[in-house]
Amino acid sequence: ISKFLMESKQKLSENMFYDLYLQKQKNIVVNDKYKIINSAKLKIVVAELEKQLKNGRILVRASGTEPKIRIMVESQDEAKSQKILAQIEQMIKELEQ
Repeated sequence: ISKFLMESKQKLSENMFYDLYLQKQKNIVVNDKYKIINSAKLKIVVAELEKQLKNGRILVRASGTEPKIRIMVESQDEAKSQKILAQIEQMIKELEQ
């Protein structure tokens, strides 16, 4: 880090948060987390949304200790992250029925 700071001739505070991605997270209580997390339909939707995201990532997983599906969307575009999170949440609710 010190070499980087010497070469960039900037303060650590100016470089500390450079290029960070914002995280949006949501936990959804479900009856059968394994049915939902193993759904082919959910996997297809998540893959399509990842293509739209370009720079960032999406993580959808079953909680190890609770009856929940955990969603995390990471991107520099907060509005897009929120929209994608809402789409995944809607898909999970549809699969829950």
